[in-house]
Amino acid sequence: MMTRSLALATAFLMLGSTALSAEVRGTIVRVDVQHKQVEVEVRSRGLRGQTVSIQIDGKTAIHFSRDAGQLSDLAAGQRVHVVYESRDGQRVAVSFNVRGGRPATAPPAATATANGVAGTLRHVDYTEREIIIVAPDPKSKDEKQIAVLVPESAKITKSDKALKFDDLKEGESVAVQFQMRDGKRTASAIEVGATTVKAASSPNSSRVERLRRVLQLVDALLQMADGMQEMQEQRK
Repeated sequence: MMTRSLALATAFLMLGSTALSAEVRGTIVRVDVQHKQVEVEVRSRGLRGQTVSIQIDGKTAIHFSRDAGQLSDLAAGQRVHVVYESRDGQRVAVSFNVRGGRPATAPPAATATANGVAGTLRHVDYTEREIIIVAPDPKSKDEKQIAVLVPESAKITKSDKALKFDDLKEGESVAVQFQMRDGKRTASAIEVGATTVKAASSPNSSRVERLRRVLQLVDALLQMADGMQEMQEQRK
């Protein structure tokens, strides 16, 4: 198995770098995305307790365990192992390895958000494939009208039997699962005759949860290995 030192040496040879390289371990205290600078409080020998400024350039490799990252993923409080080169009086990072997985990010705008509504069909527009549902307003005693687009991909059922959009009739009770797309409610499923919306479930949820736990275990083992190596370096 290739050791960490050998892997770093191989990386430097592949990069063809002639600059003198060094490494530090510590905790990020500040990230300046605009100027591409990261300040790290050093915990390794030589500069222990000092805060150093490290420059990021287009060739800097940023990793979270085994996942690639970018400058905007770095944040104060993260523990890092940095390999850098001295160029024109500045420390320029060759690699930035962050302990732990990539931080969670908000879902992209294109991702639909699931919702549901149950009520009575007030109007069915067969040409525009749009329905108007009258439902109680939980914030008041009044009723509210909700417009929902119904694409051809929407699943329409009644007593577990498939229906067509043209089979919908005004006055029927319906439960609709929809998603927000481009600011409009778009139905994914319509159940005629229902008075409550069934909770949407994912068949892969348990598998995803198991995978998440495995990744957490792997990350913990990697952090333990880094901690042991750091202790060995401090004893030298």
